[in-house]
Amino acid sequence: MRGLALQGALKLAVTDYFKPDALARMLKALAERHPAVRLEVSVLRSAEVEAAYAQGQCDLGVVMALPPFKQRLQLLGPEEPLVWARARQWVAEPGQPLPLLVLPDSCALRHYAETRLRQQGVDYVVAHQASGVAGLQSAIAAGLGVACINAAVLTEAMAPVLPAAGLPRLSRVRFGLLPVQGAEPALVQQVRALLQSDWVA
Repeated sequence: MRGLALQGALKLAVTDYFKPDALARMLKALAERHPAVRLEVSVLRSAEVEAAYAQGQCDLGVVMALPPFKQRLQLLGPEEPLVWARARQWVAEPGQPLPLLVLPDSCALRHYAETRLRQQGVDYVVAHQASGVAGLQSAIAAGLGVACINAAVLTEAMAPVLPAAGLPRLSRVRFGLLPVQGAEPALVQQVRALLQSDWVA
């Protein structure tokens, strides 16, 4: 397969939580190996990726899955830890609710974070809602509060919240390709296999 020159057009939708460096490497490798493949890449929230894939608006979809991992994903890499992220200079105000930074209500990670805080009895208030992960990163770096994100999207301006803060422990997440639905064109089958092989090579 690696010796076969692929050609054609392919639409790829990727969750914006996916590891930025990994996505760049994946796209670069595909472009170098198969320059005749025209890629259209959309970066969306996982729920939007799933909807686009189900409606046939993209050929392949990469999403993030939370436990109990009911989705049958074709995994891309190992599980990744979630962290409570803050600006490096941010300090919690004693006696005040935790200022929580979130994505819109359709975000599964937002629901997970709020559930864990309620289970732990942590008083919080939604201090800022961003439209995507880039906006969330900016809000964290600006010191507006704390957010639950995967470790790969931490930037140099951020740091994990220290355990002494008493926030609940978080699980790990998985990233992967949504499973095949119906008959796939040969190009899609080959690119799907190629993306997966890069992770297990």
